[in-house]
Amino acid sequence: MATTPAADPNAITWNPDGTYNKGGKTYKKVSGTQQNFMSSLEAKAARGQPLTPQEQTAYTNAMKYNRNWSGRGTQSTNPQTTMQYDVEIPNYKGSVAATPPTTTPTTTTTTPTTLAVDPRKVAIDAATAKGGTELARLLKNKGITSDTYGISEDFNRLLAEASAAVPKGKDFKAANANSYYNYEDMFNKAYNTSTERGRNTAQQQLNAITPAGWEENYFGDTSDDPILQQILGQQYGETQGNLQRQLERGTISQGAYDYAMQQLGANDPAAYSGLTSGAYQTLQGLGGGVLGSYRTGLSDLEKGFQSGVTNYSIGQDLNPGGDYWKTELDKQAGAYRTGMEGDIRKALGNTQLFDPYSLVSHAGSVTGPSNNPITGNVAQGQGSVLQSEDERRTQGTTGTF
Repeated sequence: MATTPAADPNAITWNPDGTYNKGGKTYKKVSGTQQNFMSSLEAKAARGQPLTPQEQTAYTNAMKYNRNWSGRGTQSTNPQTTMQYDVEIPNYKGSVAATPPTTTPTTTTTTPTTLAVDPRKVAIDAATAKGGTELARLLKNKGITSDTYGISEDFNRLLAEASAAVPKGKDFKAANANSYYNYEDMFNKAYNTSTERGRNTAQQQLNAITPAGWEENYFGDTSDDPILQQILGQQYGETQGNLQRQLERGTISQGAYDYAMQQLGANDPAAYSGLTSGAYQTLQGLGGGVLGSYRTGLSDLEKGFQSGVTNYSIGQDLNPGGDYWKTELDKQAGAYRTGMEGDIRKALGNTQLFDPYSLVSHAGSVTGPSNNPITGNVAQGQGSVLQSEDERRTQGTTGTF
């Protein structure tokens, strides 16, 4: 007697309304999120209910193409992406089943498999997902709507380190898993790391424009030389002209004039001599004081920038465009250069570098009334004239810096 093959328990018959029958149950295909689908399968497996081969395959594919489906990690896809999956319809009372497709009866049966759930991974995934939520909350509390400071990267690195520290195997205890995740502490560390990184970047920018001795690059010791030489030349010319007029009027003799001119010395920037050399040293002292005040002013400006760097906090732009500090220093230095001559003349006050009357008086006492030009070396008494003139200049009225 022929044996009738056993019915295939996995055979599918379709209903006119789009539902289908399988294994004595009726199902329908519905749309839902990946998160809902994955969660339902994990929950089913956790209850000890076996998954059908179709469910096992769907879960495996979902894990393959959508790792960290619940948003656990920066590389996960959107867990809210819509997908289709099958849902059983209890007590289905719909249309009469359509004629199933012709199939070849088979006695092959498939044993449903049970999804192996790693409790450690489930705990880590849940903690990681919560970490993402906490990160968003803490950033919002700081008023940060767009994290361009690297806080999230630092936070996720700490989150990964915490996950790696969760015990494995028999040492794992689900109840203790959350103790490895202190989200507030992670965020504070990430925030401080990002703050320090921003502070270091600002410090490097400031150091680049203010290296050792940077003030001298703006105002070196010779920055005021053209102005000093101009002032010296003016007073030298006035003294020489005064002596010349006295000679022409006969107030002084030719010998006295020549002697006085020798006392003045050469008005040559390459080789100042006589009283002119001393006068230029006096001017250099005044100019050096002015230049020093400029360098101090620039240094004070830089100290203000440095204070901002020292107290930097997330969200500050201390050096807009990367050149704000340099522009401000250049602007201040430019203002100093514009006012340099006026500042030096103010420091000089009404001090006369040369006293023609003193020169004439000493010249007369040395040379007498002769109109003969002096030849050769300066006559006796030159040293006393030089000393007297230097003392008069240094003791005269001076200005202020």
